[in-house]
Amino acid sequence: MRIKVLQGFSNTYIVHNQGEGLIVDPGNPFDGIGKQVEDLKINAIIITHGHFDHYIYLDDYKKRLGAPVYMNFKDRYLVDNAPSWVKEFFGISINYVPKLDYDLTEGMSIVVGGLSLKIIETPGHSPGSVSIIGPKFLITGDLVFEDGGIGRTDLPGGNDEELMNSIKRIIQFPDDYTVYPGHGNPFTVKDLKRWIPV
Repeated sequence: MRIKVLQGFSNTYIVHNQGEGLIVDPGNPFDGIGKQVEDLKINAIIITHGHFDHYIYLDDYKKRLGAPVYMNFKDRYLVDNAPSWVKEFFGISINYVPKLDYDLTEGMSIVVGGLSLKIIETPGHSPGSVSIIGPKFLITGDLVFEDGGIGRTDLPGGNDEELMNSIKRIIQFPDDYTVYPGHGNPFTVKDLKRWIPV
């Protein structure tokens, strides 16, 4: 299984294996990844949480790829009300409310080229934040970042205690697992244990 990343407004990931793939967080223009997915059958588009920078280009991805969209519906209210709270917190006007196809919940699996990726709920940055677990990797959205940064909790639905509990859950994975965050560069669980001793 391979993972490619497009860094920009947020990190957009292509996870692929044996000619199949999925997109995680379509927060960058499709043109940046178009050539990298043209030979793949994209099974799903996953949104790790309901903050607009992680799905702002979703419609274009869905139109080009025809794949169903998964997000934890505990964050649906963030998506539905984004035009108001984004303006309040960031001073940015958006008029986009994406169409979501399926609820993404604890224990679900997404199969990519015969390999199963597991979904776990890791709330705190938002109520519906999820992480994707694969062979020796985790994609964690805005839970944790390089050098020990953690997801902000001052946006609607953020919760400090839940965030730290979710980080403790991630730290239980083996040291050699690679963590792919929602922004910035990847790191290992071993790094995370050094940065955030919990």
